Amino acid sequence: MNIHGEIVLNKSIIIIAETFDGRLSPSTFELVECAKAIESMIAAAIHVIITDRCHPWVAEEFALETGLEVKLMEPPQQSSDCTEMIKQVLSPILSELSPQIICTSHSSRGLEIAGSLSVHLGACCVAGVEAVRMEQGRLIFSRPLFGARLVAHEYLKKTPTVVTIQPGSFSYARSQAVSPGHVEYIHFSGGPGRLRSSGIIAPSSDSTALSHARVVVAAGKGIGGKENMGMIEELAGCFPGSAVAGSRIACDLGWLDHGKQVGVTGATVSPLLYIACGISGSSQHMAGMKGSSHIVAINKDPNAPICQIADVCVIDDLCAFIPVLTDRLKCLP
Repeated sequence: MNIHGEIVLNKSIIIIAETFDGRLSPSTFELVECAKAIESMIAAAIHVIITDRCHPWVAEEFALETGLEVKLMEPPQQSSDCTEMIKQVLSPILSELSPQIICTSHSSRGLEIAGSLSVHLGACCVAGVEAVRMEQGRLIFSRPLFGARLVAHEYLKKTPTVVTIQPGSFSYARSQAVSPGHVEYIHFSGGPGRLRSSGIIAPSSDSTALSHARVVVAAGKGIGGKENMGMIEELAGCFPGSAVAGSRIACDLGWLDHGKQVGVTGATVSPLLYIACGISGSSQHMAGMKGSSHIVAINKDPNAPICQIADVCVIDDLCAFIPVLTDRLKCLP
């Protein structure tokens, strides 16, 4: 898909940070990497806006590490709903900054912000971006379509443009910035709004562990049944900072909570190691884990689609192989 047109870029890229429980989500650091990639193409200045409640020391550490200018919003105790807050606070600030590109995460929160900003600023919006490049003086954003079966390459007609970045698409390399950034604290009083947030209720299972896990062990229909989930959990337990996940069918069958589903309709993960156990590898599932640094597939079928993207394929009966692998891992110092 090509949308042709001239695009005039100034010097401002905005990151709308995402937080969870007072801390910055890993996706925020990926937004930094994406913004830096754009900055290298258009020589822009990057600004970060934290709209949700966040510990001040978290913002200070973030500015120190990234060297970016951070605006930390300090909402009142009873703040308005997200979309109304954007009308009251974000829109005026963004108008002052005159941004050309605004980056948010491709999450439920990020999509809500992106949609509202696009309407209030009269901006273009491109959702689910996985790559960006410059061609013939214009930025091109690439995003998957139809369960990652196709890729759209979009030329933008005007600015500002709001983009949501698919988690796992831009790997962040942690390093100390040459010069620290600055944190500006902005207090605002939310006006009387029609909608107010009554808080966030955490799910019964810790689905957030997936996005933070360094190792993800995922189960598919090929494990045979719920009675074999024990060996998947035992294998995951051999790795520090690990989490158990599953394909859509494994979750639909009730073997795992739906909060642990990986794929287009579930979570997108990018761990250092992804171990797919009995997962054939539909395009929908692979769209959610292809950003993993290393992929190991354990499957009886050597022609399974997931074997096409895996770094290591183990062709064996997983009910026989996984217990042996687990025992060997437990013997390691």
